[in-house]
Amino acid sequence: MPLYTLFTQGGALSSDVKAKLAMELTTLHSGYAGVPKNWVHVVFQDYAPGSGFTAGEPAATAALTLLMRAGRPPEYKRAN
Repeated sequence: MPLYTLFTQGGALSSDVKAKLAMELTTLHSGYAGVPKNWVHVVFQDYAPGSGFTAGEPAATAALTLLMRAGRPPEYKRAN
């Protein structure tokens, strides 16, 4: 089951924006991979202001990671 984790500075995203992003990622992944939406998980992680850096300088930084299992056979994947 895929797990999307989004890291942002605390307060950068409202609850409504998080809900919309979660639905968009779920719909995208479900449509692309051909899996049920309830297999897709999205988690938001906030970090404290002053804890994000870009080029060694403090900055509000965002990151998206995706963890998926390997080994799905090519014939199972949906063609695009």
